[in-house]
Amino acid sequence: MPEPQEPEGATGEYAETDVSGEADTGAAAVSGDRDATCSEGNEQEQAPAWPTEDPEEATSGATSEPVPEWPEHDEAAVESTQRLHTAAREPEPEGDREEPESPAGPWPSDPISDPPTTTIPVIGGEGACGSSGIPGTPDERGEGAGGADLFTGNTLAGNVPPTTERPAEPSDFGMPSATLPVFPVAGRTTGSEQPPPPPAPVPPRTPAEDTDSGERSSGEQAVGEQPPAEPVAGEHPPAEQAVREPAATAGEETPADSERPPRRRGLGRKPTVLLSLVGVVVLGCAAVLGTLAWWGGTTPRAHGPALAWLNPSVRGLDSAAPTPTRDGLAAALDGTAARPELGEFGGVVLDSASGKVLWSHHEERAMTPASTNKLLTSCAALLAVDHDFRFRTTVVRGEEPGSLVLVGGGDPTLSSLPEGEESVYPGAARLDELVREIRETTTGEIESIKVDVSRYSGPTLAPGWDPDDVDRGYIAPMRPVMLDGGRDDPTSKVSGRSHEPALDVGRELASRLGVSSESVSTTTVREGSSEVAEVESPPLRELVGKLLRDSDNVLAEAVARQVAIATGHEPSFSGATEAVREVLEEHGFDTSGLRLRDGSGLSEQDRVTPRLLGEVLRTASAPADSPSGASARLRPLLTAVPIAGATGSLAGRYEDGRSAEARGWVRAKTGTLTGVNALAGTVVTEDGRLLGFVFLTNGSRAAQARPLLDRMAAHLHECGCR
Repeated sequence: MPEPQEPEGATGEYAETDVSGEADTGAAAVSGDRDATCSEGNEQEQAPAWPTEDPEEATSGATSEPVPEWPEHDEAAVESTQRLHTAAREPEPEGDREEPESPAGPWPSDPISDPPTTTIPVIGGEGACGSSGIPGTPDERGEGAGGADLFTGNTLAGNVPPTTERPAEPSDFGMPSATLPVFPVAGRTTGSEQPPPPPAPVPPRTPAEDTDSGERSSGEQAVGEQPPAEPVAGEHPPAEQAVREPAATAGEETPADSERPPRRRGLGRKPTVLLSLVGVVVLGCAAVLGTLAWWGGTTPRAHGPALAWLNPSVRGLDSAAPTPTRDGLAAALDGTAARPELGEFGGVVLDSASGKVLWSHHEERAMTPASTNKLLTSCAALLAVDHDFRFRTTVVRGEEPGSLVLVGGGDPTLSSLPEGEESVYPGAARLDELVREIRETTTGEIESIKVDVSRYSGPTLAPGWDPDDVDRGYIAPMRPVMLDGGRDDPTSKVSGRSHEPALDVGRELASRLGVSSESVSTTTVREGSSEVAEVESPPLRELVGKLLRDSDNVLAEAVARQVAIATGHEPSFSGATEAVREVLEEHGFDTSGLRLRDGSGLSEQDRVTPRLLGEVLRTASAPADSPSGASARLRPLLTAVPIAGATGSLAGRYEDGRSAEARGWVRAKTGTLTGVNALAGTVVTEDGRLLGFVFLTNGSRAAQARPLLDRMAAHLHECGCR
């Protein structure tokens, strides 16, 4: 900024302004590089006259005073000592309008019509009209010194620094100023002198910088540092920065009045603010247009594809879909079936619609089926037992006073968990329900709990079972009442099992009723005993779905024994297996080579042919001849078996390689024992034909056999095989 020149005869002294009206707030120091010294004999300058809000008020009768000139100074000193003060305007003459006062002094009442201005004082060094050179120090306020009181007209001590006042600019508020017009600021000149140019735009101050303003140790401004910005309109400046301006004398026109454009009351500097806002809008539009140009301009893009309306529906398979040929299936399967990794292999593929055998490999060989045996147990149950059948667990009064007897009705799914928590058997009856009913229907003290397990007979473990499988979590001793299938953890499918599942239920019931568990023992109730409480299991169709999907051994054995009871056989392992064979034969299935020791397939002594399993699957998927026919009653088998890559024991398979193409298209029951791997189910070909298949291997390892069996089922889906 050009250095201002000191006019002739200027002494550098200025009148001090009082902010609060009660005590002086400070006086400005003069430049430290002046030749003139301050003394009582120096000629005093009058306080500068500032224009009022309305030009007409400048001549309303107030006394006009000469305008001070800029003193000569050194530019380096200015840069190192510049200080920014926020100057408020002089209030109007008394009686014209009233202004509210704050603790720091009177302030403008309308921040819009009275926007902030910027005042740049020249700060003098020590010794220029004061000992410290810091505005507001006590030694600058001696009584009897010259100066004009802005409010009373009395002479005050101190000096008023020359200032340059300008309207607030966008840069003062952090807005860009390059695209906005710059308005000249009315200066104070004498004669032909040009006013000093306004200071460069300053960036907005942060709160931390505002705290530092006016508190530097020596009143210096750091070199190269921008002056602090004005406060935003509507905010009060700090009290120590509010320097009031003297009013002009009536009838006297100051040099600033001749150059300052007239303004109307109420408008203030609104045009500048409005233009600033317009500039911000323009810059925002430019940014938006630039972004559009970056992403391809404003040229309209091509419309996307029309919305697709989905109309999901369930439709049956096309009965006219082409059927794979024997040669096509042989080309797809013979190579894998002969792999030595499969050990002893037997398999069959049938057309579900016609029942025709399309491919076979030792389909009449009796082999260990493992858990594919559950297909035979479920088939017999769906054919011989009402699908809505439910196991009943009851509590009756015992023969002894205060005695209750828990009667096992064959339900292994009774849950020990409270309401709101589910075991591995969703929807199972709860022991807490029995406790609640007992308390509602009985009076007096309960002294003992007994358990009736007479519904089942024979051994609790089947021939060919490994007793260690109880602790491994695969099976429990078969009793007609259990909690959570005898599991230690009701929420885990594979969990250690109880060796006394029925007595454990009695002990838990006694504990919840407040009865000593030492009284729990087994007994047999007489017919006609008074019933106290009762709960029921989910229906048979849901139990069959559960035992096939999760390959639940205990539940399969319970269902097999219910087949024995329904057909008049002994509810034991031998009676259950005989009942299953009998039901299958009655419905036309060839049981040649069939030998069963249990209903779950856990026994290594079980033998089943691939052909029998294939016939069961073909019947379940064949067109139903009547609602009560075998095909209609066996339909739950198709939806109960696991889905490849999605549910049950197939959830972790068909995840990579060529087998992944069959995810969701293959539904099959798995079978796994030591040296035994099996897969039996249905698959939809790529032409839409439904096929039934059975693949059994004995003498194979699971890590090698499972991927090969999955690949064979995937071949059936994708080859077409015509």
